[in-house]
Amino acid sequence: MNYQNTVLRARQEVEDGRVALPQNQERVALLFRAVEAAGRTLDLALVQCREGAADNTTVLTAQQSLLAEQDRLADSRGSVRQGLISVYRGLGGGCEDRKERPFIPVAVREEMGKRTEWRQLATLAAVQEPSDAEENAPTRAPAW
Repeated sequence: MNYQNTVLRARQEVEDGRVALPQNQERVALLFRAVEAAGRTLDLALVQCREGAADNTTVLTAQQSLLAEQDRLADSRGSVRQGLISVYRGLGGGCEDRKERPFIPVAVREEMGKRTEWRQLATLAAVQEPSDAEENAPTRAPAW
């Protein structure tokens, strides 16, 4: 009974991770755009302040908005990684580098396909990590 519970918990962990992963990736993409928009808002507020059309409160509000969006983006990027870790742990693996190699060996995957309904879990889609430019683009120092 303990073994069955362990397997069921592992399967639940994998399923939770597989469901959360694409949702979190989409959220990261949306928040990336939100950070860019908040950056443009800050730039506009700074120009308005220099020209006398806005006061320092407008600039401060824009800075706070940018910081809040950057914080949400960082949290979401962490959620993507946590989702991957959940899937790996549920499948019994660690966090080792798997570039260009299947996550589960072919023989094990075929055996899983014969014994269980888990064969679709053996073919996880690759997750693209953001490039260095994407990773650092929205985080910038104020231009004042």
